[in-house]
Amino acid sequence: MTSPHLRRLANDYAGMLDLAGSSELISFHSLGSPPSKYIVKMTCLGLVQVKDILLRSSEHEFDLLLSENFPKLPPTVVWKTAIFHPNFKPPDICMGDIWYPGLSLAELCVALCELVQYKSFNIYDPLDAQAALWLWEELSRDESIVPIDGRPVVNPQFEITASPRHESVEE
Repeated sequence: MTSPHLRRLANDYAGMLDLAGSSELISFHSLGSPPSKYIVKMTCLGLVQVKDILLRSSEHEFDLLLSENFPKLPPTVVWKTAIFHPNFKPPDICMGDIWYPGLSLAELCVALCELVQYKSFNIYDPLDAQAALWLWEELSRDESIVPIDGRPVVNPQFEITASPRHESVEE
């Protein structure tokens, strides 16, 4: 019999495999069996700042580290690429409005991708005040560029689940 923690890790791994198969924007590598570390890559459009110029970037990468206290405690997210967003200050990211123990890792990755795309954000309690100010001004414009990337993160028919997959057995 496996522990609830190991079952959750296995279920999250199955969900991540399903997500990667249903998303053109999210891929990952994992470490451990079941995995306790994920290296996640996103190819959605977001923003980076180079000097005083904002540029679009489609290369984003972060690590998800799962402790023994996961899912009671959220995974540690270590953002590894440059990003201009109110809720990011690499390597840190504010997940206060996102994480709860019932959230699957696949759902978390979708939420993080939507943050990168500027589909969601929190400008009232930012990690990057300059990005929050920029976004506030951008949202007041008649022809705002927000969201930066309007593509769906997953195929519309995809349904994220944290329950185990049942493999069909041919008789």
